[in-house]
Amino acid sequence: MNRRRNISVLKIALIGLPLALVLVLVSSAWWLLRTPSGGAWLWDRVKDGVAGSVHSSRVNGNLASGFTIEDFEYLSESVELSVRQLEIQAAVSLWPLSIQVSSLVLRDMDITSLSAGAAVDNGPGDVQIQSALEALRMPVVVYVHAAEISHVTLRADQGAPVIVAELLSFSAVLDDRLVVEQLAFQTPGIEARLDGRLALEPPFAVSVAGQGRIESQGSASAPGLVFPFRLESSGVPGNLPFT
Repeated sequence: MNRRRNISVLKIALIGLPLALVLVLVSSAWWLLRTPSGGAWLWDRVKDGVAGSVHSSRVNGNLASGFTIEDFEYLSESVELSVRQLEIQAAVSLWPLSIQVSSLVLRDMDITSLSAGAAVDNGPGDVQIQSALEALRMPVVVYVHAAEISHVTLRADQGAPVIVAELLSFSAVLDDRLVVEQLAFQTPGIEARLDGRLALEPPFAVSVAGQGRIESQGSASAPGLVFPFRLESSGVPGNLPFT
């Protein structure tokens, strides 16, 4: 009798423990993705894990329906990045395991580069770039189905900002490589569409292909000129011939 009871308890344990583990994982994923407190917890983990200083004035929402970060700021020894508003909508796919980002929107991005003197103190620039690229490698595949970045400006130290792009839109895949598809680039006088692939480990093989047009400003007496272009290239950074 006791032997049968022990076998029954063992069967319940063998069945119940995996089920309990699954329930814990599902409920944790639901909390992280579908509640504001879960989104805030993830945001705190991101801030703690990033090399550099990360700040925001406010976070709101959840990842499943839309998580918003207001006045995002990132500061490192080599760059200062600010985004007025960042919105992301994402989910986790269990089979195969991947992160599915259905929407990513960044509004008013300003990038400030490090001064030349400080850059020397931090080591060679190519080493910094290689470290940044290697840091992008992900343990699981990340699919970005629709991304949009508006009004991108670049400045050196405290100099005047230069508009790099009015609008960037693209889709991407990120794991041990970065694949960008259907990138649409718009800035005053230039429009382009590009596809590219970049390996995130040495020697960082890269390939890019695209087409677009450059339009010169016209006047009342002379219309502007349009110069269409196509480009294609593959190689490694520092040795990337264009055709």
